[in-house]
Amino acid sequence: AALDNGHECALAHPELCADGACVEPAGLPLACCRASGPSAADGPNATGALTDDSPCATEHGGLCSLDRLCAAELVPGGSGAAECLQDWEVNGGIWAYLFILLFLFLGLAIVCDDYFVSSLEKISAGLKLSDDVAGATFMAAGSSAPELFVSLADNVISNPPKSVGIGTIIGSAIFNILVIIGLSALLAGQTLYLDWRPLARDVTFYVISIVALTGVVLDNEVQWWEALILLLIYVLYIVFMKFNARFFAWLDHKLGLDKPGQNAVGNSDSIQSGSGCRTPSSDVHSAHSSSAQ
Repeated sequence: AALDNGHECALAHPELCADGACVEPAGLPLACCRASGPSAADGPNATGALTDDSPCATEHGGLCSLDRLCAAELVPGGSGAAECLQDWEVNGGIWAYLFILLFLFLGLAIVCDDYFVSSLEKISAGLKLSDDVAGATFMAAGSSAPELFVSLADNVISNPPKSVGIGTIIGSAIFNILVIIGLSALLAGQTLYLDWRPLARDVTFYVISIVALTGVVLDNEVQWWEALILLLIYVLYIVFMKFNARFFAWLDHKLGLDKPGQNAVGNSDSIQSGSGCRTPSSDVHSAHSSSAQ
């Protein structure tokens, strides 16, 4: 619909809407563009056409063509109003953003390799945590920090909020399951013998978490007690990981998978070491060690 001079963007540039030829472009709130063709003076239902070259104004006084307008929804404290892109953003600005993004990726890799892993090991040793519990707490929190802050930016800072946060969390889980496991198998260079028990454990808790998340967001609202339930499920997972070795030993005993002469601690060493996998090279090394003794 045609806008009058009382529209906030028209107040900054009244020359655009002097004859009632201003319209608000779709998806770009609090902006007005001068349409070519019929104006409001030609009738209440007359609307002009907008092109990429149509001059537009924003509520903050910006003036640019329609093709340079974008919705600034992630600006802290912003109203979601459309803003004009700067000249440097249009003329090669995408490469500057890509360079900054790659630089951040490189910095993250250096920090994780040189400091994060060693810090995690010292914290776990100081708190006397097993590898499973440390991986489910500190390692998980560190690796999932990007998803956490993206979700906070989407739901707290963004106005209006979108579904970027949930999409990032679920998408990250899919990436971890498919891409990381697939690339690890392709690039291992050797045969990996995986233990089925850690896989069954984590898949079970993952299915529970997905079902709980689906039930929480099904009505497009999250109540405080629903959020508390999700946190309690994660606490339950950590508690289970604390007794993970004992549970696996009990499970082996019930299924008759425990080997004679091997106690519960020895039976769970491969699990607590992290991935619960062994390689033929390790078996050969053990055999050589036994023959040497």
